[in-house]
Amino acid sequence: MTDTGDVPLANVLVTDDQLGLLLTFLTGDSNSNGQLDLTETWIYTATATALTGQQANIGTVSANDATNPSTTVTDK
Repeated sequence: MTDTGDVPLANVLVTDDQLGLLLTFLTGDSNSNGQLDLTETWIYTATATALTGQQANIGTVSANDATNPSTTVTDK
């Protein structure tokens, strides 16, 4: 995931409509500050067994504006 806005994001939460919260942060916080900065791309991973047939999952992310924590942003 990449922050295409103009401020860093804090409290990033990624969910999947089929897996829920089973996604795990893998890599990307290059300065280890816990904020998705404009120069970073964060990668999440999950492992599950796929059933026979087509698969469709919708990922959702929510976070807070790191400069104004009362502002929440979301995207699918």
